[in-house]
Amino acid sequence: MNPMDVVPVNPNTINIPRVPSGWFSKEFDSTYPQRLKGIITPNEFQELIQNINKKLSSKKPSIILLFPVLIEIVNIALFVVSAVFSERIGSTISRILIYGGIRITILAIICFFIVISFAQSRRPVKMRQAIESESIKYSTRSSKPCSWHLNTTRYYGEMYKGYRQIRVVTSVSSYKSLVHENLFHLSKTKALKYEGGNIWQADEISFPILKHQFGSMAIVTLKVGGIRQPHWHPFAWELNFVVSGKSEWSIVGTDGRHDSFVANAGDLVFIPRGIFHYFANADREEELKVLIIFNSGQVVEDDDIGIVPSFNEMPVDILAASFGMPEYYFKEMRRNITQTPIILRKDTKHRKFVRL
Repeated sequence: MNPMDVVPVNPNTINIPRVPSGWFSKEFDSTYPQRLKGIITPNEFQELIQNINKKLSSKKPSIILLFPVLIEIVNIALFVVSAVFSERIGSTISRILIYGGIRITILAIICFFIVISFAQSRRPVKMRQAIESESIKYSTRSSKPCSWHLNTTRYYGEMYKGYRQIRVVTSVSSYKSLVHENLFHLSKTKALKYEGGNIWQADEISFPILKHQFGSMAIVTLKVGGIRQPHWHPFAWELNFVVSGKSEWSIVGTDGRHDSFVANAGDLVFIPRGIFHYFANADREEELKVLIIFNSGQVVEDDDIGIVPSFNEMPVDILAASFGMPEYYFKEMRRNITQTPIILRKDTKHRKFVRL
């Protein structure tokens, strides 16, 4: 069995072996594995492997190994001098040179094994550091999460002269994270930011498992003076949980029924489908945070009709007749205003908030 053919136990592991790159040298194979398709591009993979190999191709160990070689060259020179010029320099000096050469040979062998042992002990550490460094850089770019690790396996071969052969297989392993379709990292999504606050949402577009499940959610934060623009949802009811802060609510139902109140942290507010409503931050100092659950998987913007776009589409004479006021009053209204789900009122300081 070839040790390079060892198959990882984890089926999500992609093995990148080390291959010979020259005399007594190896580097990680830069051939792009097709199983990495969709995780990292071929160009990114090539760059990753090249960066790892570059960090491991230091010439310091080779330079250090030159010292024992130089010592041995000096030793050979001493033996040659003692042999050639033994008659001229005398037997005493010749013996000194020979004994000196033996000592130098022993010293060279000791130094050689010390350097080799040190280099071998440091190499896995250096490999691991290089691989982890590249893992942090490239795994964050991947469309699917993955991580890179050093994988060293001891392979026990057949018996030879009473001893079992041991070979060490070193490779880079890419552990593909399983795609947890039931998990959604809401906190890592980009919030929709407005002057009066922010919205984070999980719907059937951003969280595909919600498709056909009739469910979605949003977290709304309102700054001091922030207002969730008066609106209604034609397709969904909503259940609101006040996470923190104090909120002012106004709800308008059928037959002119309406309800206005303040909801504090820990309170629930239910809005039936199609009911006109708004809520606002009722605190002069603290931010408001509300968790909203909808029984529709649609994106909030696709199931939201605000008061501003509604008035924009109404003719002046219709508005005047509806409110029993002169037309010139409504002619002063600004038109073609882009709908903003969260707005900010400017008179917060003097605002008299609704109280229970």
